[in-house]
Order: sequence, then C-alpha cells, then structure tokens
Amino acid sequence: MVYMVMADSLGKQGEDLAVKYLKKLGYKIIERNYRCTMGEIDIIAKEKEALIFIEVKTRKSDKDVEPFESIGVRKQAKIRDLAEFYLQKKEVDECEIRFDVLSIVIQDKENQIEHITNAF
Repeated sequence: MVYMVMADSLGKQGEDLAVKYLKKLGYKIIERNYRCTMGEIDIIAKEKEALIFIEVKTRKSDKDVEPFESIGVRKQAKIRDLAEFYLQKKEVDECEIRFDVLSIVIQDKENQIEHITNAF
C-alpha cells in the first residue's frame, strides 16, 4: 500500500511539472485529471485553436525504459476513446484535436521533459 502512495505522488509530481512546462509554452490548461466511467485523461489543453489530449508518463531516473515507451496501442486507443467521449459530453463541435505525450524523468539535479507532439 505504501508503494501506491509513492507512485501516486510521483505521478502528481510529474503532472505538476507538465502543467508548468505547458503554461510556459503558452498552452491554456482546460482540464486536469478529467475522469469519467471510461477512465482518465491526464491533461486537456488548448494551443491556438487545437484541443490537445495529453498523457503524462513519469519515471525515476534509474529506470531503463523511457516513460513514453509504456504507452502501447491499447493505451492509445483508450485515450482516443476518452477524447471522443469528452468531445461529445462537452458538446465540442468541429475543432482540431491532437494527442501529445509528455515523458518526464525525475532526477536529483535536473528533471528531463520530452514533449512528443502528435504522438499517435
């Protein structure tokens, strides 16, 4: 159970870093941790006219695998389904949408953020 708390705080720490990073780039944060019966979208943001659904993956620096590598085909499909549900629920008419991934590695000295636009 302690591990779950640590994992949750690591995820929150990564999402906090992601929000700061995105705001610096001029993104407007629309939703954070949008939840519905189907699941959760980490961040929904707007850049110019595009609505962007963002998956944030955070790891400690001692991991061998890059965080974004854990987003497989199934996860991508789920995020697309969640985005479609969100658009219908919020009655968003035609707009440009995009799926980005923020891959964050938490390190002692400096955190690394890799922003993959149009990730899938």
